[in-house]
Amino acid sequence: MSHHLTTEARDKTAMTSLRSLAVLDLLVKYTCAHQAERVSS
Repeated sequence: MSHHLTTEARDKTAMTSLRSLAVLDLLVKYTCAHQAERVSS
């Protein structure tokens, strides 16, 4: 029982971490694109 819970918690943590990384990646790409636009205009 407890083993199943720890596995579930670990999976949830991993998913949250991956989602955070994906969001950060998108933010960085968006910021970079925005900066490039400002520089070129």
